[in-house]
Amino acid sequence: MIFRKCGNFRNCFTDLRIKIFNIFIIFLYRQMNLHYFNFALIFLANFSMLVFGAFRNEHYNQASFRTKREIHLSELTRIFNEVPSVRHDDIALKLFENIFNILQQSRNSIHEVDIHSEIKNDAIGQAFALTFENTAVLCDLILRFPDVYHSHFDRMNNITTLLKWSFELLRQSQLMSTNDENILYLTEQELNFIPKDPNYVNEYNSHQKTFKERLASERKAKKLTGKRVKKPRLTPIRSEL
Repeated sequence: MIFRKCGNFRNCFTDLRIKIFNIFIIFLYRQMNLHYFNFALIFLANFSMLVFGAFRNEHYNQASFRTKREIHLSELTRIFNEVPSVRHDDIALKLFENIFNILQQSRNSIHEVDIHSEIKNDAIGQAFALTFENTAVLCDLILRFPDVYHSHFDRMNNITTLLKWSFELLRQSQLMSTNDENILYLTEQELNFIPKDPNYVNEYNSHQKTFKERLASERKAKKLTGKRVKKPRLTPIRSEL
């Protein structure tokens, strides 16, 4: 099986090489001074291909997946922090569309391949890696921007089928941490793929709404402050008789 825990020195050394390569690629992108929106699309579409094309896919394991999760989350956080909040929904929509395309392409490559088989084809290994990583990022986005997803994709049966496939594949990979498993579980509830827990609350969306409401309140306060015009004080004029 190609997706396994790091159990020997060789695999651990490979994980170190992957991490160093990841850092190097990010450094190159930042030196290019790309617009953050374009960077997000390029990052999610091409980054995994660059990394996993450089190493034998039999070395892909939980440590590799965890490294990529940390990098993706860090970059997504940075992008949304530095881009004006009024553009967040637009960026989320573009990211959704981009990830769906990646997942569909990967599915076309591996739809008849057993995840537990001894895979020797690097292209197949890359397709699995892209599916795992982009599915995890997709869950992060859905929980933070559920309104964007629901308004554009709820009635698209092909997207629903694609996501159910990628969710199941990610679960079978056994690569997720406990937190990742919880995020996947919450996402399935948010999309009504499974019955919602009576105590279900999308805390990620709650934080997002609170953040947006605070920004809107601050903008409103600034506008009101700007409209206030100080009237000149009237001072009595004394005339000498």
